[in-house]
Formats: sequence, C-alpha cells, structure tokens
Amino acid sequence: MDSQKRFARRSGAWYRVCVTSNTITIRLRRPKAIIEAAAKPNVNAWVNELIERALAPKPVDWKEHFERKSRTRRFRYRSDEVRQQQRQ
Repeated sequence: MDSQKRFARRSGAWYRVCVTSNTITIRLRRPKAIIEAAAKPNVNAWVNELIERALAPKPVDWKEHFERKSRTRRFRYRSDEVRQQQRQ
C-alpha cells in the first residue's frame, strides 16, 4: 500500500515536470491514423507548418480589391447619369 502512494506522488511530480508551457493539446476531428499518414514523417513539423501558413501575412490581391463592388454609393448620381439626363 505504501508503494502505491509513493508511485502516485512520483507520477504527479513527473507530470508537472514534463508538461511545459509550450504544450498544446488538440482534439482531432479525424482519426489519428489518417492525420499521421498525411503528415509523414513528422506530425509535429506538419502541424507547425500549418500554423505558420495560417498566421503568415497574406499577399494582397489587388485584382479582387478593384473588382469588389462598393458597399454604399457615395454620390446620388454618377457623371454618366447626369450627362444622359442633360441630353434628354
């Protein structure tokens, strides 16, 4: 009985020593085997690569910027509409 208490104390100390502030626990939505197969040979490096890609600055897409429709119309009439009304 005494050895079980001693082991319980040691396992608690081991947990505190091994778990650092750099450890992140995630809950997987897919089976672990599928993730390990996709991440060969190193799951840790693969996850770190995904995190770096997600947090890296995004390249600016100017084409999308200029093709995006305006949220609100700043002016009541555009110059083309004013000219058309003057000609009529």
